[in-house]
Amino acid sequence: MMKGKVDPLMRDRIALKRRESYDRIAAKLNSNGVDVSVAGAATLFDKKRKPHLEKFLEKESVEVKDMATYLYEESCRKVDQARLKGANTIRHCPFTIRLSALLARKLGQSDGLHELLCKTFRLPTLPTVRKYSSPGAHEPDGIQYEALQKRSEEFASKKPDAGSRDWSRFGSLAFDAMYTRDGVVQDYHTLEVVGLTNDYFNEDIVKSQLGALSDQANADAEDENANDDDASPIEDSADTNQAAVIATSTTNSSNNEPTKVAVSASKTKSDFGADNYPSVGKQFLAFYFTTLDSTFKMQFMAARYSVASLDGDFMGSKIDEVIVALAMHGFIVVMTGGDGAAENRFALKARAYISAKDFFATYKETLADFIDYDIVGIMPDLPLAFHHPVHTDILIFVGGDMPHAIKKFVNALEVSGWPSHSRNLRFRGQKLSLQMIERCWVKSGDASIDKVTLRKYKKSHDHFNRDSYSRLCVWLAVNIPSQDSIKCIKDNCDKDLGGMKVYGPLVEVLESLDRLIDIVNCTRMNGVKYKGCEPIDHPLHPHIFELLSTVKLLTEWKDDCGGFTDEFLADSTYEDFCWTILSIVGVAFCYLDGLDRSMYQGRTGSDICEHLFSLLRSGNPNPNLGACRNAASKSNSGMDSFLFRTRSKSNSSGAKRKPEDFLRPMPKKSRLSGKDSFWDLES
Repeated sequence: MMKGKVDPLMRDRIALKRRESYDRIAAKLNSNGVDVSVAGAATLFDKKRKPHLEKFLEKESVEVKDMATYLYEESCRKVDQARLKGANTIRHCPFTIRLSALLARKLGQSDGLHELLCKTFRLPTLPTVRKYSSPGAHEPDGIQYEALQKRSEEFASKKPDAGSRDWSRFGSLAFDAMYTRDGVVQDYHTLEVVGLTNDYFNEDIVKSQLGALSDQANADAEDENANDDDASPIEDSADTNQAAVIATSTTNSSNNEPTKVAVSASKTKSDFGADNYPSVGKQFLAFYFTTLDSTFKMQFMAARYSVASLDGDFMGSKIDEVIVALAMHGFIVVMTGGDGAAENRFALKARAYISAKDFFATYKETLADFIDYDIVGIMPDLPLAFHHPVHTDILIFVGGDMPHAIKKFVNALEVSGWPSHSRNLRFRGQKLSLQMIERCWVKSGDASIDKVTLRKYKKSHDHFNRDSYSRLCVWLAVNIPSQDSIKCIKDNCDKDLGGMKVYGPLVEVLESLDRLIDIVNCTRMNGVKYKGCEPIDHPLHPHIFELLSTVKLLTEWKDDCGGFTDEFLADSTYEDFCWTILSIVGVAFCYLDGLDRSMYQGRTGSDICEHLFSLLRSGNPNPNLGACRNAASKSNSGMDSFLFRTRSKSNSSGAKRKPEDFLRPMPKKSRLSGKDSFWDLES
């Protein structure tokens, strides 16, 4: 196959993006004095540039007071020239970018005045300015105070009349971590070494290490004083290449006089121990804050860390620090959660001292008129909430992550009934397994590849012949508890498969979880089908009772199996479902008044963290911590839309091919590569 020729216009674009060499820039400055395409405000009026500027003013007959006008006209000319040459990305000069950024800071971004001025005077718009002014790009690991300050100012410009307890300030704190490539890299802007663990420089860890040195010093001093009353502190020796490090001052028990104690600190790693040296970060931990108000959205990274390993104590301390930092900048956390990792569960359970039974006991009488079951009886004995460390009258609920819970449920269905696995799900006396849905799908004829037929159901072999990749795909998992699976079962479960007597309990569970997915995602329309889900705006909203019915069903299933046995889900899966549901219900009971407050429940969970990690892996399957920091800075600059694009390499987007892809016409061949853009994916 012949390769396509490179378009001349594409060649011009590539040439335009190439930076000019130093010699050519110097030649331009010597001949013209100023080049607005490469010169910034600092270089225009620098002392070193003064001779060139004087030469330029003489040649062009431009006065100093007219310099700004000339720069603006030259910048507009450069923009028109770049547009005519076909440049789509780099059009504006540093002068116009700085001018637009200054106007955005002075005028704000809420009333549209900045956008009007940009269109009138051909200045770069806010998305372009944010690419060059992203906060937190080179900020040290930890809480992103610069980004928090920027977001606080942006909130004040958009909501000037919002009070300190305005609903638009309330939000959810999500956190998650991903493994990165080992090794340290250098930030060429700040000359900072990136890649060392953040916890090594933690104040508590440093104090514990100094305390250990102090205890050892005291023990050595006591032994030495016991042998010689006139013993002096340890002196450093040049021939042993050791440094005397004074650890602390102790008191001599014999005469109550202060005695200096020194520790002989060797330069070898064996004398200190491996824990006393900086370790290289292996995981990138991100904290994202998202507002819950359905009429106002603000989403940004609040903190990021480089850690060698995660544990519950470290996660818990960082959660508290981020919540306090957000409160100091005007943002109130009322829900927090991550995926089902062990360290996340430990940290959340250690903080949540209000159980689900205790919380819903206060609403038992209120709900008695609307439900026919005991609300406290269906509640699990699970930690659910704790008080805000700053706003002590506000409760923070422990939230779950719905996509992770659904994936764990489908994985349990897959291994149910395997001879090599102990899991054997049963509900109301009937077996539950993924193979039951597969038998109905095979019976429908969609699994046949002998002839070309229109598919009746949105299923493929990837749903049932699962591997390590497909088990992590969210879109494959959520398609199992769906109306498509329920229709497939009802259409094909005849007497040979046992009928609805065998499949009835499975359909009941699938219907409940399908409704849970729609409510959490606020799905109003799914294609042409009306789902009717909307943001929750009242404590007694119909979605609240639908969510509680799912908890009731799961609790009945657990009690029917005698607890957490092999016939029921794992305890972590059950807890994830309960946290996902009860956190939404708890926020509705405490903060929604049925008047002007509404919660978009689709912003709960840790989806934003997964989308960030998906972005990182799409460009580099094994990124280092420097790449993670750069991507995080882009998300903090307001460039959020690119985080939600479908990527073939990401586990949170989609598989390589979907069933409906086989019904589409073949796409046109690429002009550059000569290959089919879709059908050559496998090659």
